[in-house]
Amino acid sequence: MKVFSFLFEPAEYTLDLVEHIYRPRGVAWGFLRHTSSASNRLDAGPVCLEGWPFYTKAKYMCNVLRNNDIIVMNGYATSEFLILFALNLYFRKPLAIESDTQLRVPVQWTKRIIKWIYLSVIFRNPRVSGWAGGNFSHKELFSHYGMCSGRIHLMPMMIDVSRYLRAIPDFCGSTSPFRIIYLGRLVKVKGLDLLLQAFLRLAQEDKEVELHIVGGGALESKLRRRVDGERRVHFHGSLFGDEKTRVLWQCQVLVLPSKSESWGLVVNEAMAAGVPVIVSDAVGACTDLVGESGSGLIFPSGDEDALLGCMREMISNTAKYQERAVKAQQYMEKIWNYDLYGRCFDQAVAHAANL
Repeated sequence: MKVFSFLFEPAEYTLDLVEHIYRPRGVAWGFLRHTSSASNRLDAGPVCLEGWPFYTKAKYMCNVLRNNDIIVMNGYATSEFLILFALNLYFRKPLAIESDTQLRVPVQWTKRIIKWIYLSVIFRNPRVSGWAGGNFSHKELFSHYGMCSGRIHLMPMMIDVSRYLRAIPDFCGSTSPFRIIYLGRLVKVKGLDLLLQAFLRLAQEDKEVELHIVGGGALESKLRRRVDGERRVHFHGSLFGDEKTRVLWQCQVLVLPSKSESWGLVVNEAMAAGVPVIVSDAVGACTDLVGESGSGLIFPSGDEDALLGCMREMISNTAKYQERAVKAQQYMEKIWNYDLYGRCFDQAVAHAANL
C-alpha cells in the first residue's frame, strides 16, 4: 500500500513526524510551503510546491495520484487541495484530509452558507476520509458537514515527547520566583492583552512571580511598551529547539489564553516537560489533553478574573500543583505519544484502502 502525504510546512512537529512515522512505514511526502514560523530547521524534504505554476503543480499531483494508493493532504483550504480534489474526480483514489481545525460555524449567514456548501461537497465524497487532530470538536467538524462517522479517524496532534522529558523537580511552595510562561506568536488572537492584565494584577498580590514571553510577532513592540519598567515581565524573542526547552524547564506554569486556537502544540510541549498548563476553552487541546489528563486548568476565553483565579490556584495549592505536573508528563509519555499516532495511522490507512 503506497501512501503519499502533502504536509503543509516544515515545522518541528512535521519534520519529527516524518522521522518517527513516515520513514519507518515507507510513506513518501512533500511540503506545500518552504518555511515555518514554528521551526528554524531548513529541511524542506524531497519536494516543496510553493511557487510552482498551476500547470506544474497539477502535473506533479497527477503523477502522485497515478503512482500511489492513498493520498493524505494537510488541510482543505489551500489551492493545492482544490487541485488535488478536482484531479481525484478522475483518478478516484482514497483521499485523507488531516486537519486540526475545530468546528466553528460562521455567525454571518452568507459565510455560513458558503462554508456549508464547500465542505459538504468535499466531506460527503465517499472516497474522502477525515483525520482529526482531536477526539471532540475536531471530529465534529467532519460530521457536521456530512461525513459519516466510519470515515472519521483520530490522527492525534503530536510532538516528539522525548525532547521535553526530564525529572520533575519537587515543588514545595518555596520556589522563588514562580515563573509563568507564554509560548507562541505575539498576535491579537492569542489573548496576550488578557494575560498581561491578569498577570499585573497577580504581581500586585505576590511580588515573587515572573512572566516569561517566548515568541515574536506583530504585537511585540506594543506589548513591550505596555510593561516598560516592569522587571517581572521578560521577553525572550523567538526560540527553537534546545533553547526553547531550557526556558520551559525553568518555568512552573504555561498559560495559553487564546481567543481562537486550532490545537496549540505548546500544550503538548509543556505537559511533556512536566509543566502544568492553564488554557482557555478556545484552545483545541483543552479537552483531549488538559481535560482528559487532569494536568491543568481551563478557563472561559476572555474571562480575566477566571484566568487570575487559575494562576492563584497554581501558586497556592502546592500538593495539587505537584500532582498536575506528574499527570501531565505521564499522559504525554505513556498515552499521547508516537505509539498512539502509529496505531491511528495504520488503522486509518487500512480503512482508506477499502474506500
